[in-house]
Amino acid sequence: LPFEANIDKANFKGVITGTSENPKVKLDVGSVANSIKNVLGEKTKEQTNKVGEKIDKLFNKIF
Repeated sequence: LPFEANIDKANFKGVITGTSENPKVKLDVGSVANSIKNVLGEKTKEQTNKVGEKIDKLFNKIF
């Protein structure tokens, strides 16, 4: 199930898979990186991608 979430300046895209008892949330790293860039200002692409990957891992642990 694809989804989009818009929170203030942050726009996230991703996919939810699995079952209702054991959902798996996979965020699109590109959308996370762009949202972070919009919120924090322009950073180098490499720094932004690293932060996006860490946030993606965090969301996977939560869900």
